[in-house]
Formats: sequence, structure tokens, C-alpha cells
Amino acid sequence: VLNLFGYTGTATVHAAFGGAAQTTLVDLSPVYLDWAGRNLSLNGFSEENHRLVQADCLDWLRTCQSRFDLIYIHPPTFSNSRRTGTKFDLRKQHATLIHLAMRRLAPGGRTVFATSAARFELDASSLGGFLIKDISRTTLTPDFIRSAGRHRCWEIRSAG
Repeated sequence: VLNLFGYTGTATVHAAFGGAAQTTLVDLSPVYLDWAGRNLSLNGFSEENHRLVQADCLDWLRTCQSRFDLIYIHPPTFSNSRRTGTKFDLRKQHATLIHLAMRRLAPGGRTVFATSAARFELDASSLGGFLIKDISRTTLTPDFIRSAGRHRCWEIRSAG
């Protein structure tokens, strides 16, 4: 499992509890990576099988050689790192991000892309060759469906 923009690692911890033998969490923030490491440890998982990587997600995807059965992406709407000089704009860069992630997807795998950005529209026209399914309502428990607000989530698979 690959968790991009992993923040405090909750998706990684859930994947580990769900049986993922190995996970990789990528986030630019050393503070969030430390927090993710603590969350893994508190839940009985070691960083031996659950790797934490401090990197810009787009740059990391460009050089990564590994393949993943499941890729989870929940990027910020906008990010501007003074420390590294990198910027990320969800609306402008989500198609590039998804294309890069799909290159790392193992055959038969899937990518889950989630956002809470207001008025976000997935640019499906830039994502030709992928099977895209809106799974937003299935990713919320019944008590949250009525107040789902901006929550959007898609499952993306390779068409071939």
C-alpha cells in the first residue's frame, strides 16, 4: 500500500490493521512523519514493514521504481513549502499526480483519490485510459452521509 500525502498516517495504520504486509507513506513534513511513526508504533506496527518517506510526492513518484497494489491519495488543496520551495495546487496538478501514481500501480491494482476541496472537479478528460468510478458515498458511514459536504472520492483503475 502506498499512502501519498500521508499526514499522521491514519490510512497507513488502517491498511496495516487490514492486513497490508508492507506500506509506504510519503509526506513532505518531518513533523507529520514523526507523528505517523508514533501512530504506527502505538498500534503495534514497526517501521520495518511500514516505511515512512520524507519527500515531495510528485518528485518521489517520478523516481520510484516500486509497484503497489493499492495507492491512496488524499492531497491538500494547496501546499507551499518554504523549506523546499515546492508548491502543490490540487486543481492544477491532480491529473499529473494521478498519472504519476498510476505508473506505480501493480497490474490489477487500484488507486483511491480523495479530496475535501470545495467545488473540486476531477478532470476526467485528462485521465483517458483509466476507469474512474465515483465512490464518495460508499466511503462514508451512514451517520455522515447527510453531512458529506465537500467529501469526494474516486476509485481509479487501469483500463487495460
